[in-house]
Amino acid sequence: MGRKRDLFLIIVILLIVPVMGQIAPPPGAPPTKHEDITNTRHNLSANPPDVTKHPEIFPKGTAGADPRRVFTPQTNEICVFCHTPHGANLAAATSIQAPIWNRQLSSASYTLYDQVWSKSFEGKLNRGAPTGYSRLCLSCHDGTVALGGVLNKPGSGGFMDTPYTMQYKQGDVYSTDSSQIPPIPDTMPLGSGVDTGDTRRLGTNLTNTHPISFLFDSALAATDTELVDPGAPLQKGPGITVTDHTPISPAARYPGDNINVYDSVQCTSCHNPHQVDYPKFLRASIFQNDANHPGEQIICLYCHAKPGWVGSTHQVSQALHNPYPDSSNPYDFDGTHTIEQFACRNCHDPHTVRGAKRIHREGVDATGQDATEKTCFLCHSPNTKPAVSGQVNSYNSYPLSTLVAGDPTSTGNPRFQTSTVAPDINSQFSKDINPTSNINCYTSWNPQANLIGAGNFPECGSAMNLTLGHGGKHEPEFVARPQEGVELGSPAPPANNEFTPGSLGPDKIPHVTCTDCHNPHQVEPGNRLKGMKGIDLNGLVVGHGVPGNDREPYVYEVCFRCHGNSYTNIFNGDRFPDDTFMRSDPRDFRPANADFSLRGFSNKRKEFNPNTPDTAPDHSQQFVNASFHPVGAAGRNGTSQICKQLTEAFHLNCANPVTALKNVTIQCTDCHNSEKTSLVKGPVTESNLRATDTLSNFLAIKPTLSPYEPVGPHGSTFIRILRNRYNTDIQNPTRCFEGSPPNGNGPSGGIGCTTSDGNGAVNADLATRSYFDNFLLCFQCHDRRAFDPSEPGANHTDSSWTNFFGDVFQGGDTHWNGNLHMYHLQWTGAMCHECHYNVHSNVEAQNTQYGDGRGHIADVDVALCNGVASGTTYPCLPPDGEDGLVDGIVDTHLINFGPQAEGTVASKPRWAYDAVNKQFQCFLRCHNEIMNTCHYGRNTAGGGGQAWCAGGPKAG
Repeated sequence: MGRKRDLFLIIVILLIVPVMGQIAPPPGAPPTKHEDITNTRHNLSANPPDVTKHPEIFPKGTAGADPRRVFTPQTNEICVFCHTPHGANLAAATSIQAPIWNRQLSSASYTLYDQVWSKSFEGKLNRGAPTGYSRLCLSCHDGTVALGGVLNKPGSGGFMDTPYTMQYKQGDVYSTDSSQIPPIPDTMPLGSGVDTGDTRRLGTNLTNTHPISFLFDSALAATDTELVDPGAPLQKGPGITVTDHTPISPAARYPGDNINVYDSVQCTSCHNPHQVDYPKFLRASIFQNDANHPGEQIICLYCHAKPGWVGSTHQVSQALHNPYPDSSNPYDFDGTHTIEQFACRNCHDPHTVRGAKRIHREGVDATGQDATEKTCFLCHSPNTKPAVSGQVNSYNSYPLSTLVAGDPTSTGNPRFQTSTVAPDINSQFSKDINPTSNINCYTSWNPQANLIGAGNFPECGSAMNLTLGHGGKHEPEFVARPQEGVELGSPAPPANNEFTPGSLGPDKIPHVTCTDCHNPHQVEPGNRLKGMKGIDLNGLVVGHGVPGNDREPYVYEVCFRCHGNSYTNIFNGDRFPDDTFMRSDPRDFRPANADFSLRGFSNKRKEFNPNTPDTAPDHSQQFVNASFHPVGAAGRNGTSQICKQLTEAFHLNCANPVTALKNVTIQCTDCHNSEKTSLVKGPVTESNLRATDTLSNFLAIKPTLSPYEPVGPHGSTFIRILRNRYNTDIQNPTRCFEGSPPNGNGPSGGIGCTTSDGNGAVNADLATRSYFDNFLLCFQCHDRRAFDPSEPGANHTDSSWTNFFGDVFQGGDTHWNGNLHMYHLQWTGAMCHECHYNVHSNVEAQNTQYGDGRGHIADVDVALCNGVASGTTYPCLPPDGEDGLVDGIVDTHLINFGPQAEGTVASKPRWAYDAVNKQFQCFLRCHNEIMNTCHYGRNTAGGGGQAWCAGGPKAG
């Protein structure tokens, strides 16, 4: 019997190996290859495998025990479950050259990967897929055919006999209770379940399985440049074996549409059902630099050529990862491994959870919807977590409501066993939960009912939350947009893949994921956006390989993917943002349609582009952007005052302010970032810096923070993902709008404010440091001494700090003299947001008229602006050089008023220049104060210059 079995094995091995063409081997030693099916889990006979023969293929903890989940005591034969020398499946032999196949092929209908998931799949499916050798594997692994249902049992009379009865492992014992889905008995055991990554029964829905039965040739590699070119299709011929080398060896192609041409990916491209060198019958290592196979690369890279992978964080990290630290770990096999060793398996599982796109590990949310961030959270979560459900984590004191289900991490069982850990991004996304009240800032706070404090600004965090529903969170739908992942600018997706690009319909499943900002195959510590594509100021795609724009994108260009031209599709409110009046006010009403995001967003590409025309109605009518924060380019202001304000934060030498300020730019993440970055002044962006960007001051202190603090706009304890407090609650009816000036000439005859400033602090005059703390975000860059009279070194009569300055009033109202930023903040209870309502730019400001709204400029239209023609002073724009730069552009100083300001001489509040007195004026009513008589700007050329305002001397 033994001789017969040996002969049978030789025949099977000869028959199962298809013939292939001869191609030169790739450089380097090929992976090892040994076949010994007797000592694998494919041995379903009564004689168990010897786990000591090949311990590296079995999970740790199985030494000395039978590692199989299923077997039968009814036969000692091993090969019989797949092969027979007589009575084989003739149809299988004819259609797919099956090697003397002893099983029926499944008649099931299958749903394949390409039919539902990613538009990134560009392969051409075989006709009638799945095809070829994949059908052989599925005759067991789809769970529709009984494991013991062979065509021909050994011995006389075994042809078409009753199936073998299988024994299934339940804990440490075996029974015939297979816990199958009726009415199919004795089929493939579930493992952890058909919808999990640790499964042996794949089912007939293969959308969560690596694509199979598709043509893999040079044309596909040319289309998808992240694939290895496999060479010309191989032709069947004599004297050639599957072990002959090709450009993708040890992976192999098998027949697809033509049984004589080896050109397709099948299950056997990665798996050899007899091989014992690697776990899961793989043809190469599932680990990179595996201790059992030093120097060998991971199997994935024989077909997938990911640019930038070598040297990336995920390729070199020595953090000792322990994601599922138990004896049945399906992702480990022989001990704990580093991130480097896990390599592709850190994020991908060829047979993953149902619903996860791009075969991401655990990549679904609680409802089974695709959620790539869940894959990222396998590493980027707290290194430990409380044992009691609902407790907050020990790092940032935020609830751990977004950890992957079944995550075993605990205080005694850390995620990483080294001092090097992955940044905890997961907790950042929980910062929109108030850790004290457990209230979600957006879903539970009704701004009209003032549920968070009696009219107070919401002291609650914000996050680019990826998993919660609608209600104002940062969740655009990106799956079907042209901005998707690293394939920015790719053709439209299939019609069944949500909405087509440019659709004006609401997003039914709003979602943004980590890979919309990061390329995990290329990310590096010094370049977290490496490998991404962005949108430049001109609205064009920028990134490596992009003709004419071949470079790494800057941070703001990645932000423009959502916050640029696509904003009208992604942030559809009740009205489009261009028609939105109340932007960014936390008291603004929610959208009436729950399918829409909060209204009030805008096209930041337009706002930061210095060449965006400022020709909206009532604007400056210049064909350039008149005023903006210096994100896309350096700003328009070249005065010594603004240079002095920024000196400390940007390390400037203001001997020549114009030159110094030409080299000042910032990124979006210098304002939108973790609150931890508020510990330093100035810019905090670390990645993708330009020559004009200032090196982050945060780098010096980050190593002292424990644990490693993530940077970036993931979450903050401050609203709108800001790095520090910025109160915009200008519509709060409980606010106190004017305090008592020292000489008693306040609007209430000297009584002034005696209750609350609207933020929980009771003040007599608002001149406390706590009130100025409302604007700490501004003070991260702008020196606080220019605004807060209580700041050491501040002096309200020092004109070197600000251009918003008043001269001595001849009538003696001395409290209004000097620094008018200080005056408005200290005595009127004003907020920065009232006059700089849109701090990004003026080009989309809605509630301001500049000059006469027709573009007349003081030193161009001299006669008109000096009142010669009309006999009266005409409201004009300031002279070109008023901002310190003679550049043909009039700077409007980011003046744009909020909805609390109403026009008095025009339909909108007017900000204009008095060319006669060489001073600025505001024609508006603000909190019922009419400001028409107010002037500001020191007189440097004679001719008056007295500062005066309606808030000056009053009778009684």
